[in-house]
Amino acid sequence: MVGLHMTTFAYVNRVDKLEFEYERLKKDASIYHNLHEQLQLSSCYKLMEESNDEAEKRIREGAFAKGVRDTAFEELLAVEKKDNAFWRRDGKLRSISDSM
Repeated sequence: MVGLHMTTFAYVNRVDKLEFEYERLKKDASIYHNLHEQLQLSSCYKLMEESNDEAEKRIREGAFAKGVRDTAFEELLAVEKKDNAFWRRDGKLRSISDSM
């Protein structure tokens, strides 16, 4: 019976610790979100976003001028799958076991 009591006590103690940790995390999250909102309202943050947007626009325009377009990974993979040279080495099909 004493062992059962200690197990129950340990369980209750663990639950209390988890509840305390949960409350601390909720408080930390609230503080983080408040700081994040204040940061987003600051003039420095807005300036940084504008600079980033302008830089991305210049990069896209430069790539467009060079004839480069945004290509998704899936599109590139589809092109590689169609390329027989990619799947063959020395005229033979590649295999994972070949590289081991």
